[in-house]
Amino acid sequence: MNGNASTSNVVPWEESVLNPDAPAFQPAHSDHSDDHSLFLTFSNGFPLSEDQVFNFFDSMYKGLVEKVYVHKPRAGVKPSLFGRIVFKRALIPNLVMGAKEKVSFSVEGRALCCRRFDSKKSKNAEPSVAPVADEDIGSTRRREAGSDGDDE
Repeated sequence: MNGNASTSNVVPWEESVLNPDAPAFQPAHSDHSDDHSLFLTFSNGFPLSEDQVFNFFDSMYKGLVEKVYVHKPRAGVKPSLFGRIVFKRALIPNLVMGAKEKVSFSVEGRALCCRRFDSKKSKNAEPSVAPVADEDIGSTRRREAGSDGDDE
């Protein structure tokens, strides 16, 4: 050893388990926001696999499909009914959807419906309770206090 403390944990190349011919690491872009994604639904009993969905969109948008996720129910008892596709560019979901809210395709004879993806995170950011008028709040407070509302 040469006495250099910074290299004391270095494994000699001959003992390394790393592949010297492996391509350079490029991290996945899994942090894409919802604007890179589409929510997918399948007809009941006619699910599509991740490969089928990937190949369908890759044939139209070559090299721009990043990942396809298909929900797999527990124990495989029921077929998959939904999934998500993530594209490398936010432009692609806009091209697929245009101005429409829902777009349908036939993939290998099976129905595939697409909608814009909204994560639960963005849905939870909005109020889940409808606003209540001030007069409704007052009548609720009177009922909670045991008053019939004639005391005012």
